[in-house]
Amino acid sequence: MELEDWPSAMKVYNERVQDLFGMPISGASQSGNVLSVRFSKGNYDYKDSNYFLDPKNLRFSHLTTYRGLFGIINSGALRLYNLINSNDPNELFSIKGIPTYENVAENIKPYVYTFSFGETETMLKPKMWSKYGQVAINFEIVNDPLQWEYYRISNMHYGESEFVPKYAALLKLMHEQYSPWKFDPDLESMLGLLAFHKEEEHKDEQEVRLLFVPFLLQDRHQANYDYRVSEMRTGLTKYIEIPLFVGNENVMTVSKLKRHPIINDDSRPLIKITSIEFGDNEPLFDQTKLHNLKYELNDYLRARFGYRIEVKDELFKTGVEFKALG
Repeated sequence: MELEDWPSAMKVYNERVQDLFGMPISGASQSGNVLSVRFSKGNYDYKDSNYFLDPKNLRFSHLTTYRGLFGIINSGALRLYNLINSNDPNELFSIKGIPTYENVAENIKPYVYTFSFGETETMLKPKMWSKYGQVAINFEIVNDPLQWEYYRISNMHYGESEFVPKYAALLKLMHEQYSPWKFDPDLESMLGLLAFHKEEEHKDEQEVRLLFVPFLLQDRHQANYDYRVSEMRTGLTKYIEIPLFVGNENVMTVSKLKRHPIINDDSRPLIKITSIEFGDNEPLFDQTKLHNLKYELNDYLRARFGYRIEVKDELFKTGVEFKALG
């Protein structure tokens, strides 16, 4: 249905939402006397806002554990875990200010998936290593984020969203002016904004977030499960898997290893690992062990991924000191 065929209340609502958020509206719906508008299912409507980061020509780093690193390179994929596994119990705190969604945060966290990282110059600082990991996976995003479906990318925002009280006021005003109609905020569109908010106390993280929110929060055809024991959660854990970039270089070394499959799918992010850097904050791993494993690991990576991934020669100096045993 074209906009001119909608009730006048919808036309006004559409214009006011666009003015408030400074973004175009991609769709609208009507169910009885309930009207709703929504943003795009990917990054397109957000591309000129502060809730989109263009990754072109940027270098990113993800800090993880040794176990996390080898899980990623052995599987050839990254995992986006749902917010039940976040170390921040107040994720989605802003959504409570949206009418009709005041008490939904805990119920929708299982269907909101994230992967956290940062720009390399931010993440490769000693204080980040002391908090977040022992290994840096450095990477690029090599496909067009405007083609992604249901995946979003943005810098995180810290503190309350300026849009929440303004949107709540707009919904109240619309209902007063068009009392036969109800105006329903689109949950997925709100998550496309508010899942990029954390409380002010986290601002030193300088996080970039990859976000996946499935259509109508239905993830049964995309979600996988494993069993985890961690500080955040113990038990069955849901995640979304994204295959990593795989090249087609003819590699003779370690020929018995099977290359990860090349998957061409521009509807989801394509991440290319450029290098791996180990830190000195693991007491069971030192410069000698790095030297001994580096060449074998180089060959393994080249065989599995079909191109050269650099393994840095030196341990990153985190400033962490270990007490001598005895």
